[in-house]
Amino acid sequence: MVPEAEVIVSLTAGGYIKRMPIDSYHLQNRGGKGVTGGALKEEDQVDVIVTCNTHDNVYFFTDRGKMYLKRAWDIPEGSRTARGTNAVNLLSILQGEKILSILSISTAQTTPTIPKFIFMSTEHGTVKKTALEEFTNVRSSGITAIKLDEGDSLSWAKATTGSDEILLVTARGKSIRFKEADVRPMGRSAAGVRGIRLATNDRVIGTAVISSDSPSSKILVVSERGFGKQTEVGEYTLQNRGGGGIFTAKITSKTGPLVGALLITAKNKADLILNSKLGQVIRLPLKDVPVSSRATQGVTLMRFDEKDGVAAVTTLELDKSE
Repeated sequence: MVPEAEVIVSLTAGGYIKRMPIDSYHLQNRGGKGVTGGALKEEDQVDVIVTCNTHDNVYFFTDRGKMYLKRAWDIPEGSRTARGTNAVNLLSILQGEKILSILSISTAQTTPTIPKFIFMSTEHGTVKKTALEEFTNVRSSGITAIKLDEGDSLSWAKATTGSDEILLVTARGKSIRFKEADVRPMGRSAAGVRGIRLATNDRVIGTAVISSDSPSSKILVVSERGFGKQTEVGEYTLQNRGGGGIFTAKITSKTGPLVGALLITAKNKADLILNSKLGQVIRLPLKDVPVSSRATQGVTLMRFDEKDGVAAVTTLELDKSE
C-alpha cells in the first residue's frame, strides 16, 4: 500500500541515513553555495547520496565486504535539515563497520534492462562480478559480498547485464574503460581481480557502467573544490583490464582531487545534486555543466568555505515531459 515515489537516500560518514522527497531541493544556478542539507554532528559529512523509488530494493555495501538489504520504504523519512537515523538502528551492522556504497535496483517488471550481476569495485582498484541471484536471500545480519585484502574497502556496487563496459576513475584524474566480460563471474566469497593499476597515493573514486544502448553518454567528474565537467564517452578508448589507464581530468591545487564520477545518458533530462562535507546541498540542471575534453579541469559548480568541499555527487533523472 506504499505509494510509488522518487526519493533521495543520503548517508553520512558518521552512519546517519535518511530518505527525503525529491522536491527537498529546488533548482539553483551553477556556482552557488547551495542550501543546508542536514544537521550534521561536528566532524561528520555526507558521503553517499542516491536517488531511487520507494519500492526499490536498496543494497548497502560495507567496508568489510558485506551486504545488507532493505526496501526503500523501510528507510525512515526525514526532512532536508534532519540528521537521519543511525545505521546501527536500521541494519544489523557490526561495531566499527561502515557503509560505503548504496545500490538501488527496481522491483518493477517493466524495467527495460534487467540486471543480471552486481559489479563491485574497491578503493585499491580490485573489481568483481557476482550473479544478482546470489544476493536474493539476505539474512538480517548481512551476507558476504567480497573477500577484501587488508587495508582495502568495498566502495562501489553497480547493476550490470553481463555485456556492459566498465569505467573506473581515480582521485588523481586517471581512468580506464574495459569490457565487463573481461571479469568472469565469481562467488560471493571470492576476492576479485585487478581493474586498474594505481599510482602511489591514488585511489578509485568512481565506477560507471556503460551500456550498449547509451553510445552518446558522457562522463561527469567533480573535484573536491567544486570544479566539474562532462566529457564524451567516445574520448575514453577501450583498454584491457588491469592497465594504468588514461587521464580524465586535469588535477591542480586549485581543483583538488576528484571525488565523484558519474555516467550521464542522453535519454532523459536530469539535474545534478552536490553534497558538501559540512552538509550544504546544491541542485542544478546538468545542461549548465559544460562538455569539454579529458585534459581540462572544468568549471566551478559549487562554492563553499575553505574548510568545506564536495563529498558526494548524484543525478536526478527528470521526466521527459518536465
